[in-house]
Amino acid sequence: MPFAAVVCPRGLRDVDSLLRTRSHSAPQAADRRHRLPSHVVEERIAARRLTADVQKQLGVWHSELARLRASIGARHADGRGLRAKAAALSARVSAAEGAFKATLKDQAAEDIAQHSIVQDAARSLDSLKLLLDELASMR
Repeated sequence: MPFAAVVCPRGLRDVDSLLRTRSHSAPQAADRRHRLPSHVVEERIAARRLTADVQKQLGVWHSELARLRASIGARHADGRGLRAKAAALSARVSAAEGAFKATLKDQAAEDIAQHSIVQDAARSLDSLKLLLDELASMR
């Protein structure tokens, strides 16, 4: 049998030995072990699930707030109508904030309720409501 050589990082090796070592070192699909998720990962997944609906709505509400601000800044629209829209949006955000807090109280464990993802969503709702209230009360 002829000798076939390959240059690899560790020097000159014959192809047969290279193929043998690779086929034995690769784990078989049945032998692969999957780690169970750690407690930290489980908390993060639970926090994301808990805030998923609120996060989706926050994006929509923030873009609507930006649209209202731009319209008021352009001064081409009726100010009272825009303030009424801001007040209506603020009411929707308040209702969502109340429902979110009730869900946290009823369904979330203390460590998940205190998770940064959940706290960030709550702060974002609060901040959005303050901005909308400010916009609704502008003269």
